[in-house]
Amino acid sequence: MDVRAWTQNLSVGYMEMDRQHKHLFAQLNELTDATNDMSLTLQALNRFGDAMFDHFASEERYMAAMSYPDLNSHRVAHRSFARLFANVLMRVQSHPSPASVQEAHQTLGDWLTQHLLDTDLRLGKFLARNMEMMQAVS
Repeated sequence: MDVRAWTQNLSVGYMEMDRQHKHLFAQLNELTDATNDMSLTLQALNRFGDAMFDHFASEERYMAAMSYPDLNSHRVAHRSFARLFANVLMRVQSHPSPASVQEAHQTLGDWLTQHLLDTDLRLGKFLARNMEMMQAVS
């Protein structure tokens, strides 16, 4: 299974979000270490889900505090991940195998990467710009 890594091209320009995103990739890659033990795999998958949902809550707090204009559409993206994650988890639980874990890793990694490059990149730029303006006024 290919390991996914956070790279500088995935930076959204806001240090705290980048730190969280690096952590998400590390959590996702724990699946690669656990493919031969389904109990460990499910634990790793659940830890990744927990980390994602914690991250979403953090992002949504930032967006609300800064009156982010795309808050609602960003929340919709988060909710779509929740549905995707539930389906992936159910697939791995119902068909436990290295192949289902590989598919889970690929599917979740693809979603995370695309979300960073699209939705989170716009948010990161907005947050960085607004933080600079707030610091300039202070």
